Amino acid sequence: MGSEGLGSLEHKGQGLLALLAPDRSDPYLAGLNPSIAIYCVGGAVRDTLMGDQEVDRDYLVVGARPEDLLQAGFKPVGKDFPVFLHPDSKNEYALARTERKTGAGYRGFEIHADPSVRLEDDLCRRDLSINAMAVDEQGRLHDPYGGLEDLQRKKLRHISSAFREDPVRLLRLARFLSRWPEFQVSTDTLALCEAMRDDGELQALVAERVWQELYKGLDEKAPGRMIGFLRTLGLLEPVLGLAQQQVDAGLETRLNRASTLGLPAEVKAALLLAEAKGGLRNKLPKKVEEWIALLPGFSALERLLEAPTAWPEKLTAWASRADVFRRPERLGAMALLGQLLLADQGQETNLKLYERWGLWISLCDELSRLSVSAVAQSQSADDPSAIREAIEGYRQSFVHKRLAESTIND
Repeated sequence: MGSEGLGSLEHKGQGLLALLAPDRSDPYLAGLNPSIAIYCVGGAVRDTLMGDQEVDRDYLVVGARPEDLLQAGFKPVGKDFPVFLHPDSKNEYALARTERKTGAGYRGFEIHADPSVRLEDDLCRRDLSINAMAVDEQGRLHDPYGGLEDLQRKKLRHISSAFREDPVRLLRLARFLSRWPEFQVSTDTLALCEAMRDDGELQALVAERVWQELYKGLDEKAPGRMIGFLRTLGLLEPVLGLAQQQVDAGLETRLNRASTLGLPAEVKAALLLAEAKGGLRNKLPKKVEEWIALLPGFSALERLLEAPTAWPEKLTAWASRADVFRRPERLGAMALLGQLLLADQGQETNLKLYERWGLWISLCDELSRLSVSAVAQSQSADDPSAIREAIEGYRQSFVHKRLAESTIND
């Protein structure tokens, strides 16, 4: 690749890079000794070079001790890492540090932070080259590990063999594939991932961290790429609790379509993990479990939508099982989920089914807003079953009336 292409990417983000430069006129930064260097680092630099204008900024402080930031008014965060919060902006300012592997998992590291740690030393401990760039106080780019070139080539490449010491990094790599569908994993990095799979380090992953990375990846534009990467590496079972045969290219495509439709990540998680076993399956958030419980109601939409004359009973029963009357806020995602699953039907059938599904959801929405208090009050308070039957009959009559007014037919 010629330097012209690299230069164009740098030029594209150069004006915005200047906006990342730490501002010494800030009263808290002004309180630091001028010999202390401050850099904007990590994802903010990467995303700005890619053209994003709204980025979360993290800063690196080189040549400082914890007491320097405390005396300047910064607030310490936690006990494990030398990280401080700016009192006003709440941005993170971390002391330059190195890490040494001392045990299993992402917590098995010994942290070393003192004024002797250089910018290059801190950047070297990061996972990928594209995350190891920095912008100094003059707005200049520092790129000791070739992150700019990898951005231009759309490559995800590890910086050093230390990548394999933290199994969460493999999940972050998979997540980045879902965020940037046009990026590819470098050959060397793929080989390192295979070595991580084989050396047992992934056994140190905890369900909470797996879920955090999985959820972020499912919320990106192409979540199927993340799942496909894990499937290719044979990691579906050890990481997600899914047997290899439970996931294929069809499910990966469906997850990508779900993102295109705008389905929330918890619904995509339900589609993916409904059959999962093991640690992650036992640690899923309640909202994902709720969607997993709803999925059987979408398993045969074509049969559900046939014969609109039978809808008054079928639709009200379905809405009740789906808890639509208490949770009407779900209806938007339910409508999208139905569209996604109907896309698996034949194209000729689709138009009719889509029309019927649209009316079905619209009627559910109307039912969720239909007041039934007068009907309930007309029944004896001592007979709950009679109240339920009266409300059910009222709702069925409402659906029958609305169907008579529609143009839908058998």
